[in-house]
Amino acid sequence: MHKRLAVQAIAALVLLSGVLYAQDQQDVEKTRADILANKKKIMATTLELGGQEADAFWPLYDEYQNALRPVHDRSSRLIADYLRDYETLTDEQARVLLREFLAIEREQLRLKEAYVKKFSAVLSPKKVARYFQLENKIQSVIDYDLAKKIPVVR
Repeated sequence: MHKRLAVQAIAALVLLSGVLYAQDQQDVEKTRADILANKKKIMATTLELGGQEADAFWPLYDEYQNALRPVHDRSSRLIADYLRDYETLTDEQARVLLREFLAIEREQLRLKEAYVKKFSAVLSPKKVARYFQLENKIQSVIDYDLAKKIPVVR
């Protein structure tokens, strides 16, 4: 039952994520809020947190999502820059984009490592693993949707 609901909710996120790059900034912010609301529902349903666990988890969850926001903003800017220039991309532009991509990846990993420790202070190791597995699944679905829309470097 929980797996089915989680799969359905992730599918809904894919539909929402597809419009992130086709709207103006105000619409992007609304869409992001919708994604975060649905993501939170997936987490609540799948993690099955008890009262004290939930009380400790949700503020930390919000803190982590807020820490991820600037990284996601950077990623969005990188994609926008690439889409603007990909038809005439020079080797130097490609180097700059690749450096930024790797910096974003490092920052995401740094945040994950820091928050695994924080979540481990309030959840069992299995629930922490489940949480990051869900984070990864949701991000993978969004990344797949984006990958379909982003052309390969020429």
